[in-house]
Order: sequence, then structure tokens, then C-alpha cells
Amino acid sequence: LIGKVAIDVFLDKKANLLMNKESEARKLGKSGVYEIQLKKKDGQKIWVLISGAPYYDEENKVVGSVGIHLDITQRKNIAQEVRESKEKLQTILNTSLDAIITINESSIVVDWSPSAEKTFGYSSKEAIGRSLNELIIPKAMRHQKGMSHFMKTGEGPILNKRIELTAVRKSGEVFPIELSVSPIRVQGKYFFSSFCRDITVRKENEKALIDAKKTAEQARKVERQFLAHMSHEIRTPMNAVIGMTYLLGQSSLSQEQEDYLEALKFSADSLMGIISDILDLSKIEAGEIELEHRPFSLHHILNSLQKTYQFKIQEKNISVEISIDDRIHNQIIGDQTRMSQILGNLLSNASKFTTEGYIGVHAILEKNEEGVWIKFQVYDSGIGISKDNLEIIFDSFKQATIDTHREFGGTGLGLSIVRQLVELQGGKIVVKSELGKGTTFEVLLPFHDSGLPIDNREENTIHSNNIMSRLSTLDILIAEDNLINQKLITSIFSQWGISFDLASDGVEALDYSKCNVYDMIFMDINMPRMNGHEVVLAIKADPHNLNFKTPIVTLTAAALNEERKRMFEAGVYDFITKPFSPQQLQQTIVSCLDMSLIIEEELIEHINSKKDTNQLYDLTSLKQFSQGNPQFLQDMLQMFLEQTPKDLRAIKDGFQDNDWAKVQDLAHQMKSTLGTLGMLKEQEIVQEIEKNMKNKNYALKQNLELIENLISSCENVYHLLEEEKIKLAL
Repeated sequence: LIGKVAIDVFLDKKANLLMNKESEARKLGKSGVYEIQLKKKDGQKIWVLISGAPYYDEENKVVGSVGIHLDITQRKNIAQEVRESKEKLQTILNTSLDAIITINESSIVVDWSPSAEKTFGYSSKEAIGRSLNELIIPKAMRHQKGMSHFMKTGEGPILNKRIELTAVRKSGEVFPIELSVSPIRVQGKYFFSSFCRDITVRKENEKALIDAKKTAEQARKVERQFLAHMSHEIRTPMNAVIGMTYLLGQSSLSQEQEDYLEALKFSADSLMGIISDILDLSKIEAGEIELEHRPFSLHHILNSLQKTYQFKIQEKNISVEISIDDRIHNQIIGDQTRMSQILGNLLSNASKFTTEGYIGVHAILEKNEEGVWIKFQVYDSGIGISKDNLEIIFDSFKQATIDTHREFGGTGLGLSIVRQLVELQGGKIVVKSELGKGTTFEVLLPFHDSGLPIDNREENTIHSNNIMSRLSTLDILIAEDNLINQKLITSIFSQWGISFDLASDGVEALDYSKCNVYDMIFMDINMPRMNGHEVVLAIKADPHNLNFKTPIVTLTAAALNEERKRMFEAGVYDFITKPFSPQQLQQTIVSCLDMSLIIEEELIEHINSKKDTNQLYDLTSLKQFSQGNPQFLQDMLQMFLEQTPKDLRAIKDGFQDNDWAKVQDLAHQMKSTLGTLGMLKEQEIVQEIEKNMKNKNYALKQNLELIENLISSCENVYHLLEEEKIKLAL
């Protein structure tokens, strides 16, 4: 390098001007410090900090320069990165839609983004250096407690969270913001950066949505009230029509009169069907439909539907076809009412649009890993549906065409209700149709297979006879102001041999309740002088009333759940909705007075009287149920062997947890199961346990001894039943 010109060796041509300038300064005897970019031998450029001074000869003349070179490339690179980061940060601050504010430990603003200027109205110059509390926090909410708490503990209730606060603009306008605050520690000092978002529009939209929801709910409430009141006005006279039709049918009539009566009954039922459709739709939309899971006979439903529709279309040249897959047991577990409603609506639809040919239902078993499914194909040879109209037939109040409504009538609700009931049960429905070629609706529904046949004629006879004999021992108070309803109920009760008193208003009903002890009270809601709700409250509020504990059943044409809830809270046991049938009255009385339990016990005694008490078990009754089907017996034994140990453990746990209601329910369930298997010894034990629970005899030691004896006794039978199951499989 010695002897060469520095500019040629180190300098980039762009740095020549700076070097020349510094060289001139050296010639003038001036020292200087400057940064310059040089290049290394390999061509790589580096930044150098040069501290230069003039070089003097012996005569004190400047003959050159002396310099100390320090490589500052890394420092320059870091500075560049910092500069770029600041530029990026500034870009973010400038473009962010949220206001970004930074304060120090004293809540003094040290940074104020352009969006903060737009949001709060203060310029950066106005905001920086001032307390944030004074700028954007309403006076009533200003304090330093949060900051003081953080400085003492390092914790803060709003740090690193999204919270909503009320802020104030420069103009004084108060508005809502969403805020997020994060602490930053720089050189031992804390700073706090916050992102603030004006949520005025969002809050207005939320309020609008809430208001719209309230309006919609109020509209639905008004609609339900209207439907309920409309239902009440129609149901009250309809109750008289249907009830008197029943009573008239009990008298001696000519064939012509019977035909007229049948037409009257059919018309009344049709009108009730329309009312029920409207109310069902309202309940479904309000989410008030509750599904049942009970054993019922699909065969019975389909046979009844066949007879019903064969009668309805007897004037048409139409046959009603019903077929059931042989693999479907007599009893399945599901919602019988909704099942009947679905198939009834579809058959009604089929019969309406078919003038000749056939309508029918085909039930097909489809088992898979998820359980038992049944596909119902409801078909007809009617007018069919065009492809365009297939999309709308399940919509409420929609029919294929206006001409369809004019010619065939109807509300257009039936298929909408069907679809919603199917979907409520986790099923599917599809329709296949062509104009002029008929229609097929396919409904796929899940069920549980109980595997039990229906043919219990002897037991049903005992059950029916016992009900009628016990009805004749009852004394019931009827509180009803409607003369026709009075006549209807009293006539039915007289046929059954029930003793009764009749009150025509609420005050009279309350007086009767104070003077006579009744087995049961039927109470209308809308009565003069004192309504049913007030009477129930008065009876249940007076422990000295002779009927303080008497079950009360409400008679009502109201359909509102709110009304039912109010009556339940007052203390009623159950409801009967007008119009009601004699069967509904009887079922309610049986349920209310727990007659089913009494009769079931008598039925068990009747069955047990035929059994040898020395036997550990007896499958005779179960074999009668099986109707020669060994698989049914195997399944029932397997269910018993799997479920009984679980039930016994649950009973024992119930004792230890003092859950007496659970113990009583389980004992009651096991009683009939053990009776069916002829396990009389074990049945007596669970009967004693159930009796103890009813009588509130909760002595732990005594009851635990009973359950231990029951467990031990059942275990002695398990292996024998297992052997029976194996024999059946051979």
C-alpha cells in the first residue's frame, strides 16, 4: 500500500468529495472526525470512523495527515436496522385504524398516533406531555389507583386484556371504546402502550340487534297469546260438541242417526286437527315441544290409521295399503303421539290429492351401528307434484298452487309440521314425485327396540276391571261454570260410578273444599267471582283446609305455557286441555291417584299367585311374551344380566348419598323386572325397600342389610340365567 494514492486503494468514487474536503482541512492545519465508506482488498465495503490530524515537518509545515481508522460497519448496520424499524413502526402508527397511545409511569402521554388525533380530537402536539386521565377519561372516572397498584405489585386489572370503557373527546362527547393495555420496560422504567378502538357504531348495531330481538320476541309472544286466546274461544264450544257426541253415541240410535253422528264426529275432529296444526307450529317455533320415549305398538298405530282412512275415503275408489317389515317387533320405544301425527298428516295429504287408486304406508327396518331405524314410505297414486313445487311444499302456509288450495283446501301447515317433527327426533324426510304419477314421502326415524310383544290380553283385562272398580270408590269435586261442560263431565262420572260435588264458581268451589274431603279436584281456570288460580292458591295456602294435600287437576282451553307454569307454581298436579275425551279423563285420574301403581301391584300378585315360591326363577311369563321367539328370550336375559348389577349398585349408592327418591324409583323399576323373571324372593326385598322409602323409613343399617341380601340373592341366580341363555343359543 506504501507509495499508492489512498483514493485509488480505499475509496469509492462517491466518497471522493468528502475525502478531498477533509484533505483540504488537514492542509490548513485542522483536525477532524468523520465517517466514510471504504473498500477492502476483496472489494467489500465497510464503514470507518476516521480521526484525522495534520502531519507537520520540522519546519512546522503541513506535509500530510495522520489518521486513526475504526471499523464501525456493525454499528452502522444496527443503526440502519433501528431506523428501518422506527419507520415501520411509524407507518403502523400512521395507518392503524385504532388509536395508539403510550404513557409513562405518571400517566403522561409520550406518544400519540394520528388515529388517536382522529378518535379523540387532540393533535399530537396538544396531547404529548399531558396526563391521559385529563385528556380522555370522564371526570367521574378519573383516578390513579390502577397505576399505583401496578407499580407496587406488578399486576393490573386491565393489563393484557380487552376491556370496554367510556371515554370523552376534546369536544366533550362521551363515547364507548375498546381498550387493550400492555406494559413495556425500557431502561428500568415502565411505559404503557394502549390500543383504543371507537366502538360507537358496533354498540349501536348491538343495541339495534337487541331491540330487534326484543321486538321479534314480543311479536312472537303476542302471536302465541293470540293463538292461545283463539284456541280457548274455539276449544270451549268444541269440547261440548265432542263430549256430547260421545254421550249421544252411548244412547240408542237408528242407523241413519249413527251415520249423522259419525259425520258430526268426523267434522269436529277435522276442525280440532286444524287448531292443533296451528298450535303445534307455534310450539315448535318456540322450542316448546318435548319428545317422549315410551314403548308403543307400531302395528297398532298403522292398523288404526288404516281403519281411520279407509272410513274417511269410503266414498272414493281408493284402497288403503299397510305393510310392516316382519323384523319389526310389536313394540318400539319412541314418541307415539308424534309418530301418529307424522304418519297421519302424510296419509291425510295422500288421501286429499288422490281420487282413485291407492294410498299406503310401508314400514321397513333399517339397523345400523347407531341403532334401530325405521323407514316409512307413505305413497299414493294421486296427482303428483311438479319439480318446481317440490322445493316449497315443506314451507309453512305454502301449497303447490292457488288452485290446489281452492280445490282441496287445507292450511298448508301439515307438511311443515311433519318436517319439523321429523327433524326434532333426529330423522330425515324426502319426497319423490312426478305430475300425474303419484307421490312418495320417505321418513327415516330412529327408535329403540323394546322387543316386547303386545298380546297381554289377560293382564289388560285385569287392569281395566280394576280401574273401573276403583273409579266407583272415588269422591271428586268438579269446579266448572260452563253448563255444557258440567253436563259432559257429570254424565261421564255417573257412568263410571264416581261420586261428585259440582261447584259453578270459584267461591263455591272453595267452600266445598273446606267442608268435604275429596280424592281429587277438577278445577276450571276461568270462573266467576274467583278464578281457578285464586282458588288453588287459597286451598294450598291453608293447612287447615280439608283438601290441602288433595291433587288438583286444571281444566283449561288455554294453550300458553306461561299459564300452565303459573298454575303449576300455585300447586296443581296436572292439566287437561279442552276439548278432552273420556279416555283422557280416566287416564288423568289413574295417573293422579297413582292407581296404576296399585293396579300394577295387584297384577304382580295375580301373576305371582300362579308361581312356585320355592323356585329361584321362573321364565314362564317371559316365554309367553316371546311368542316362541328364542332370540327375544336371549336378549331379555342379556339385558337383565347387564342392567341388574348396575341398578343394584345405584340403589346402594342412593342409600349412602341419602337420595331416597332415586332408591324408590329404582326399586319400583326392579320390582316388575324381577316379577317377570319369577324371582319372587328378590321381588319381595325390593318391595320392602320401596315401601320403606314411601313411608320415609330411611334407617341406613336396616336398608343396607336389605340391599346386601338382594345383591347376594341376585348373584346366586345370575349363573343359572346365564346357562339358560346359552341353552337358547344352541
